Amino acid sequence: MVVNRPPTGLDPVGYDPLSPDVMDDPYPYYRRLLADHPVYYSSARDVWALSRYGDLRPALKDWHTFSSADGVNIEPGFTETIGPEILNMDPPRHDQLRRLVSHHFSNNSVGAYEPMVRAFAHELIDKLSADGGGDFAADFSQRLPVLVICHLMGIPLS
Repeated sequence: MVVNRPPTGLDPVGYDPLSPDVMDDPYPYYRRLLADHPVYYSSARDVWALSRYGDLRPALKDWHTFSSADGVNIEPGFTETIGPEILNMDPPRHDQLRRLVSHHFSNNSVGAYEPMVRAFAHELIDKLSADGGGDFAADFSQRLPVLVICHLMGIPLS
């Protein structure tokens, strides 16, 4: 979420939501943001971090000020490279696309995926076990969503 009026000045926390330090252990950053900077501008990614529900709720409804259109700046030019996606859109286009796909995310629809997700999870765990262990993040947590999404989209798993 990018606000249309970034502040000037120094970045007192140095919070970069996609930095390896934050990804490895975000909780010290979260505690500091919550305690000292509940509405915080991260110059590293040109994004705002809001850590209190009372601040976040109105911001989510104020898409004129807090826009998602620029996405999170993973790398310079990344958003332009991948093109528009629903997560990086503001109303009314976001709402139109959300209506088209929301039925796929209802409780009944998601519940119907459970056997397939469990089967993939068991396959990955069985492979980790057969290999005598491994990197759970790389070998399970990162692979499971890819397998599920490919299956749902009809993309060959190979």
